[in-house]
Amino acid sequence: MMKNSRIALCLFLCLIAWRVDAVEVMEVNEVSLNAAGSYSNPYLDVDLWVTLSGPSGESYLVPAFWDGEDVFRVRLVATSAGKWSWSTGAATNDLGLDNKSGTFVATATTEMQKDANPNRRGFIRTHGTTLQYADGTPFFFTGDTVWVAFTKIFPWDTAGIAGTSFQDYFSERKRQGFNGVNVIASYPTDTTMSAEGVWAREVRGQKVSETDLTPFEIVSDKADYTRIHPAYWQETDKKMKYLFDNGFVPLFESVRRHEIWPRKSSDQKDAFTNYTRYLIARYGCYNMIYSWLHWDTVDRVYPDWLPLVENAHAYLKSKNGTGQLPYGQPRTAMAYGSSLQTWAKDDPALLDLHNVSNKYRDERMYVWLREMYRDPRPLPAMNVEPYYPSVPVGEVDGLDPTEMAQFQMYGSVLNGGFAGHAWGDAYFGGVAFWIDKKHPIPADERQQTHALTRWKSFAMKHLKDFMLDAGHDYRDLKPASDTHLGDSHGDMHALAVSAHDQSFALGLATKGFPSTFVKGLLPNVDYVFQWWHVETGGWQDAITLTTNDAGELHWPSVPDSSRNWGYRIRRKD
Repeated sequence: MMKNSRIALCLFLCLIAWRVDAVEVMEVNEVSLNAAGSYSNPYLDVDLWVTLSGPSGESYLVPAFWDGEDVFRVRLVATSAGKWSWSTGAATNDLGLDNKSGTFVATATTEMQKDANPNRRGFIRTHGTTLQYADGTPFFFTGDTVWVAFTKIFPWDTAGIAGTSFQDYFSERKRQGFNGVNVIASYPTDTTMSAEGVWAREVRGQKVSETDLTPFEIVSDKADYTRIHPAYWQETDKKMKYLFDNGFVPLFESVRRHEIWPRKSSDQKDAFTNYTRYLIARYGCYNMIYSWLHWDTVDRVYPDWLPLVENAHAYLKSKNGTGQLPYGQPRTAMAYGSSLQTWAKDDPALLDLHNVSNKYRDERMYVWLREMYRDPRPLPAMNVEPYYPSVPVGEVDGLDPTEMAQFQMYGSVLNGGFAGHAWGDAYFGGVAFWIDKKHPIPADERQQTHALTRWKSFAMKHLKDFMLDAGHDYRDLKPASDTHLGDSHGDMHALAVSAHDQSFALGLATKGFPSTFVKGLLPNVDYVFQWWHVETGGWQDAITLTTNDAGELHWPSVPDSSRNWGYRIRRKD
């Protein structure tokens, strides 16, 4: 009897310890440490890394970040269930930071939790020319464009300049099926009213925190990149956590290319490495696609920024041997045009994922995407800045702005952008964006009023459904607009076919262009053909068609010639 009592007591004590020390897999376990030394600039002076070890041999090297006064924090994430341990080593020569260690227990995540929040499936990895969660579930980036989401333009709980709160906006985007967002971490030189700023005049000086903090100290109206403001980033913390908890994966860009960073003194330029480290330390605990830089236009800025990015990458590589993020999330760098022809040409080790961006915003982008797929070192790819409805760049005769956006959505993906697609939202600044920046912005042109419904952006969900449908495996596709269409009419129609056999194909028939046929299929074989409604989703009635002696299959008539249509061809069993 006494023996059983002792066992019960031990179990009770273990349960208490479990409750105190346990977290769930993919849940952040934040550890705080207090420095014993005194530093003139802890942001630059302290380089603290923590080794995280798991029950199955997992090992991650995670940087800590300065969070004000003498406080340093590290955000640890268990990627499997079991007992985990961490240690700080002895690199800082600070008694409050060195030789610290601890343990915690991670409990498994249920399938119900994973269904509710796919981010609980693990950190995103590359998989051939696609992306997937750590548990093997495909991830298809279905992104919105809200570059200023982390500023006061999208405030917490209340409606700001954008006409909506951060939570209300992303709650609606989640309901609409979005799982990603393009966002820039901060705008150091766009935080004062005297700054030239970018985009609409109405948001000049508004790219600050909700309490008007700036990401860096401002000296003589200029950002001092060597002096970071932890309190600014503390306000960003809750937004990043909200995105993770609601299944969003940010395309998380360090800073916009208009910053004068590369033209500053050497100590300022060197601090870009510290900034990169800080972003990764503070937010690398979440699922993201990390972009070294937001380079969306102006060819001449690229040579200035490349050395700064390479230095940051070299620093990470000196720490972990790879230059990867601590938990292995994909890295890219926005390219004005093609990342294959710019970043990858100069330093391929920078990228795990390719992108095309901004330049042209029409069918000419498809050539770049096909080149990426066919490169000897293929990586997943996506169009991160396609056609923006209401911004007159890239129009095609006969297509209205909504149809043009659909053309870029399906055309980009089918031509090799199998990692996903970003919706080109003209309200990315929180207000409608006018190219000439001169016309007044109507009071009702706000994110809440129009961005969520105008141009039928909600149809992005149907693009994801089209690609991930259980009736085919999109991971086995290769772009084929230029090889398997009788006539693409200058890349106005799009096609991707099975890379290993002739069993299936996905395509886009663009409104207003003559019909064509698919070639390179098996001759004299029955295929099931189905049209896909790009605005409402869903497959139309199946039609059985037979290829001719040359393996050609001609499209049936579209259900409605006044719109774009997707389609699927599957070999009949």
